[in-house]
Amino acid sequence: MYGSGKHLKPMMKYLKSKGLPLFLLAIIPSILTSFIVSPSSMLYFLCDYFKIESFDFTSIYLKLVNFDSEFYYIGIIGVVLYVLVVAIMFGTVDRHMRVGEFTINFHRAKARLNYNLLTALKMTCVIVIVFELYNLLNVGFALLWVGTFVSKPTAFVFSVTIFVITSFALLVTYSSMLLWPPFMLHTGLTSVGAFKMGIRQNVGNIIRVGGVMLVPIIPIFVLMLLNGILGWGNLVRILLDGICLAILAVTYIVLMYTVFYDVTGTERLDLQNKNIWSRNKGV
Repeated sequence: MYGSGKHLKPMMKYLKSKGLPLFLLAIIPSILTSFIVSPSSMLYFLCDYFKIESFDFTSIYLKLVNFDSEFYYIGIIGVVLYVLVVAIMFGTVDRHMRVGEFTINFHRAKARLNYNLLTALKMTCVIVIVFELYNLLNVGFALLWVGTFVSKPTAFVFSVTIFVITSFALLVTYSSMLLWPPFMLHTGLTSVGAFKMGIRQNVGNIIRVGGVMLVPIIPIFVLMLLNGILGWGNLVRILLDGICLAILAVTYIVLMYTVFYDVTGTERLDLQNKNIWSRNKGV
């Protein structure tokens, strides 16, 4: 059994040491991705709730995803780059923990993409699909409450309640998926087999690990809330969304390998300041 405290400190220690170069690697694709994937969507929807005059599904959903018909292609480019960056970070963090060597360069990028790209694509697709289902569910309930209650404040309270419940479910879902990618990459299991193995290793600790996942994004969440209340503008929203997506990618991958190395009992050479196989040109 393991809990949040066991992984919070090593995750934060790793982020303090290597988080900045990983963040810089992810920030541009993340900002581009935020043109079509907005992690703050429901937060801004609730902040603007009483300003919305017409509640119809299409307009609310497009508002949630921050869709702009003129710039949506930027978001598509961002998603493609985001997947590539995730694949590179898989290899970067894994190699660092496995052999003690931290490198982000073009020399290893091709090998890391060849080895990790399919897994990164699967993980990113599932994460985005789950998030869009989360948005759809919240929109559906928001429309239900507006149609059910005459009082808009009452409908708002129910919408906030559903937002809290679905956000908790989203966190549990992402926490449940945490060990899925490394088990796909390192065991030769199928996608389904790797997911089941990850759940078995994570069972009983999913909520606590999810709590660890939240810690690095609390400051950016506060800024998003302030932007929603004070209305600093759409440019600020895109920048905050991009920063959030970058932090989430880095945090998720670092926590993923922190937990994976722990539950599999694999020795982490990055903690010993050792660099074996420094001439090894593997991934």
